[in-house]
Amino acid sequence: MRARRIPLFLGGAVALTAAALVLAARSPSGAAGPPTLGTVTVTGSAALSMPPDQVQITLGTQVTASTAGAAMDVEARRMAAVVAALEGAGAKAADIATQGYAIQPDETSPPSGSPRITGYTVSDLVVVTTSRLAAAGELIDAAVRAGANQVQDVSFGLAHPGALAARADAAALADAHRRAEALAAQAGDRLGPLVSVAEGGGSPPVPYALMHAAAVSAPVLVPPQGVSVSAQVTAVYRLLP
Repeated sequence: MRARRIPLFLGGAVALTAAALVLAARSPSGAAGPPTLGTVTVTGSAALSMPPDQVQITLGTQVTASTAGAAMDVEARRMAAVVAALEGAGAKAADIATQGYAIQPDETSPPSGSPRITGYTVSDLVVVTTSRLAAAGELIDAAVRAGANQVQDVSFGLAHPGALAARADAAALADAHRRAEALAAQAGDRLGPLVSVAEGGGSPPVPYALMHAAAVSAPVLVPPQGVSVSAQVTAVYRLLP
């Protein structure tokens, strides 16, 4: 009896399979599902510039003496005179900050024997920050007259460079949006929401530096016309039919 039931089971399975094939053949082969939404990737860029609103001057003193104590003592008196001269020329005490202080032994190397210390050099640098751009030359002149013998850098820049950088980022994103809208229109689609955005390839606001030799000799320092910053973003937008 079992041998007779097995063919019937197989026959039923074959019948079901055939029925399924018929139903599949009758169903529409190109049934449309939900539309697939595409994306468009664009790169936007922007470059902005604004006049500097501050100047930073790096200057100081350098003294050499036979002993470290003597060099430090002379340097301390000279730097005190320099700071007093800067304040007398209009710099605020809060805007004068020490940038570096170093004591370096001076050595001589004879043809034979070990190196010998001949003295010590003390260097002291301060950074003066002021919003009075036209006073940069006056501040340098006052410091040099008081005993400063190191003028290392004069940089015109922005007190708050992040604000300009943020404006450049916003302008770059707006540029990317315009490009995406144009590409979507050319493709016959509508621009959808922003999917992702990444920045890269820009440059932060860079202070404009003058050579210290020219700064000392120039009675009036002319600031640059503007501090520039650039930004670049890559944005991905959804496309709508």
